[in-house]
Amino acid sequence: MDKKATILCVDDEENVLHSIKRTLAMEKYNVLTATSGAQGLEILKTEEVDLVISDQKMPNMSGHEFLKIVRENHPECIRIMLSGFSDFESLVKTVNDGEIIRFISKPWDNKELTNVIRIALEQNMIYQQVRRILNNIRDIAKVVHGMRIETVHENDTIVLKINSEEKITSEEDVYKFLEFLLKTFNIEGKEELNILSSSVSRKEKIIIFEIDLGKGVKLRVEVQRSENK
Repeated sequence: MDKKATILCVDDEENVLHSIKRTLAMEKYNVLTATSGAQGLEILKTEEVDLVISDQKMPNMSGHEFLKIVRENHPECIRIMLSGFSDFESLVKTVNDGEIIRFISKPWDNKELTNVIRIALEQNMIYQQVRRILNNIRDIAKVVHGMRIETVHENDTIVLKINSEEKITSEEDVYKFLEFLLKTFNIEGKEELNILSSSVSRKEKIIIFEIDLGKGVKLRVEVQRSENK
C-alpha cells in the first residue's frame, strides 16, 4: 500500500494500548489510541482512519456499541474486535449485526494481529477500487437503455444486480456488457485488481458472472434475463 494506513486502537487498559501501538508501529502504520469509545468517536471526527481495533469490555460504552456507531457514521472504516472467550455472546451478536469483519481473541498473538490487519487493509483497497468503478454505474445505465442497476455488499462479495428490459439471451451478451463496463471505467488496474478467474453460471432466469479479484474479494454480476427470449 502506497499510503501509510491509519489505525485507531480503543481499549480502557493503557498497557494494552501501549502493547498494540508498539507492535503496529513496527509495521509502519500510523497508530492512534483512545481509552474509551467516546474518545474514539471524537478522534474519528477529525482523523481519516482506515481501521479500528476495539476491546469489547469497556465501561460506559461497550465495544459492540462503539463499533455499531462507527459502522453507521464511517462505513468505509474496517472494524476489528479484541475479545476474550468470556464475551462469546456479545461477540456473536456483534458478528451477526455486521459490526465487525474479524475478531482477535485475548491474549493475542502479535503475528496473527499484524497478519489479520494486513489482509483486511489489502481487501479494503480492492473494495475501494471496485466501489469507485461502480459509483459511475448510472452513467453506463444511461448508455444501455432499459437497464436497472443495484449494488450491494455481501460479506466478501460486491454484487452488481442488473435487471434489463432488453433481451439478454447468451453468455456472449454478458461478456460484451462486462467488457464495455471495464472499458468505460478505464480500469488501469486490471492488473491492480488482480483478476484471478471468472465463471458464468445460470440460476432460473439469472445469468451470474463471478470474478475473483484476489485477496479474498469477489465481484458477482447478476443479470436478470428477459422473459421473452
